Amino acid sequence: MMARPGVPTLTFLLVVATLAAGPTVVWYKDYGFNEGGKVYDAAPLDGGVVVIGYAYPTASCFYAARISPNGEVVWERAWKYGDPAQLTAVCTLNGMIVAVGYSGPWNGPLRPYVCVLNGSGLLVRDTYLDSLTNFRPAGIDALEDHIVVCGEADGVPVIVVMNTNLRVLWSERLPHRGSLEAVVAEEDGIYIAGSVSGTGYTYGGSPYVAKLNWEGVLVWENKLPYDRGMLHGMDVEGNLLVVAGEVSYNPYLAVISRNNGSVLAETRYVPRAFQKWARVRGAGLLRPRRP
Repeated sequence: MMARPGVPTLTFLLVVATLAAGPTVVWYKDYGFNEGGKVYDAAPLDGGVVVIGYAYPTASCFYAARISPNGEVVWERAWKYGDPAQLTAVCTLNGMIVAVGYSGPWNGPLRPYVCVLNGSGLLVRDTYLDSLTNFRPAGIDALEDHIVVCGEADGVPVIVVMNTNLRVLWSERLPHRGSLEAVVAEEDGIYIAGSVSGTGYTYGGSPYVAKLNWEGVLVWENKLPYDRGMLHGMDVEGNLLVVAGEVSYNPYLAVISRNNGSVLAETRYVPRAFQKWARVRGAGLLRPRRP
């Protein structure tokens, strides 16, 4: 397959799993795109998937692509050439694609960026969130007319709530050092997960999960009793939160009460064969975000 310049190398694997049997590979394709790019996140859309990240034709720029249920590229686009730029998280809302990222030199200052694309890849609206200096977005979710983004700014966890016109309604810096990696927006509140430190460990700290109400007030938080840990993914099932990440480079999975944040079940140790996967991506969950 001929390489297409300016588009990252992408490999997709779609797996369907059931409780009664092991996972089944639906399709697997290596698109053989040109070197110089990376995909950071994906969100389901109409049976297919939207992926985002950055491309590097001449300088790093924002990149998004839509992949069909059969694994074919429906469309792809790269934009905002110039300053190093990348998209880091994506979700869907009412058939629209909402993505966040940032641009700027690697040593800062960073300019957080948010955009909305339609299902055909047309850029509907975008803006830089210049009021949030050095904010590095890492997770996103949307509910009705609200978009919720989490990440960190200057080593402090940050959560931002916007409307669908991309106007910031409020932002909150948590009283910790660390970062947030995942967010889930539900009617009863906003759930966030990541890592907070204070232990002296230079990357990450203790796995952290918390709930805020829609006014930004902390309802509960739980700093799990492990050093060298980070939660990368989170999902909701009934009255439970399922969080996943890593502790001391081992994959970690826990079930947590949505009522008070208490850990109901957890596992830290899994076969060594999964350690490399854990270190690269943790146990990030592809959450079935709302269409």
